[in-house]
Amino acid sequence: MPRLIMAEVLYGVNVHTGQIVNYGDRTVDEVFAKLQHAGIRIIRFNLSWDRIERQKGQYQFGETDRLVKAANKHGFDLLAVVSGTPSWASANGHDTANPSSSERWKIFLITAVQRYASSISTWQIWNEPDIRKFWTGTPQEYVRLLKTAFHVIKEVDPRLQIVSAGLDGNGEKYLETLLENGAADACDIIAYHLYPPSTRVAELRINGAKALLQKFRVTKPLWITEIGWQTGGWPSGPGVVKNEEVKALMVSSVLPTLEPYADALFWYRAVDVPGMYGLIEYDNGKLRDLPAFAAFRRAARAAGGTER
Repeated sequence: MPRLIMAEVLYGVNVHTGQIVNYGDRTVDEVFAKLQHAGIRIIRFNLSWDRIERQKGQYQFGETDRLVKAANKHGFDLLAVVSGTPSWASANGHDTANPSSSERWKIFLITAVQRYASSISTWQIWNEPDIRKFWTGTPQEYVRLLKTAFHVIKEVDPRLQIVSAGLDGNGEKYLETLLENGAADACDIIAYHLYPPSTRVAELRINGAKALLQKFRVTKPLWITEIGWQTGGWPSGPGVVKNEEVKALMVSSVLPTLEPYADALFWYRAVDVPGMYGLIEYDNGKLRDLPAFAAFRRAARAAGGTER
């Protein structure tokens, strides 16, 4: 099993499994080589239950296998985000719903974790359940989902690390509810998301999260599993800035400011189409490093993620 090599602050990036795999093996290898040389140590990616088990008991791990193989080749640790309920297992037919059967959730987890236990060190349970786009269950249902996953995964291999879902939209209030319902007892790491318009807002929000952890006497690591900015490719989305130069300035100012508060910082996301969150732009089959990539590389190396 890969071992998490902790720098003073662990720097990672997000990739979207279906997107990056569709770029082709050569492009994936080129992207991962760039990230490796930048001192990035860990890749966060989506391991989507609804894409892998579209039909009950029939698993399609091909995309995930290709991504895991490429990442392991370059020596990355991996953080898998398990989310998305298949329609056949959903309480209401949607991928955002609580599973109708905890048994099917357990079976999928056992299948996935046994397959990748030697390749994936860290498992995050769901994404942004505080936003109804991703989760329509209650906070209490999410905590039950997390507790089930914690016990199932630890039974497969107790060395594996469990991360709670990153929170964004209504993060502070939702985090308090999760902690009230025992979420901290069902994970090794607490996660949070930030798309702040300024350094000041970033500090305010991270301090709010840290204050809640102190209130509930939680001393576990805090990982920011998504942080990023975009230049208007999604005008109504979070983290819009004027241009790529401003995006790079935000990286240089905000990320080092957050280092005293967080144990890991994951950029969302490594490679993307023009105008979006990418550190590297993919356009018409070509890769182009953006100014934010150089800024992120400097921050990662300064934090102890040496070039490999």
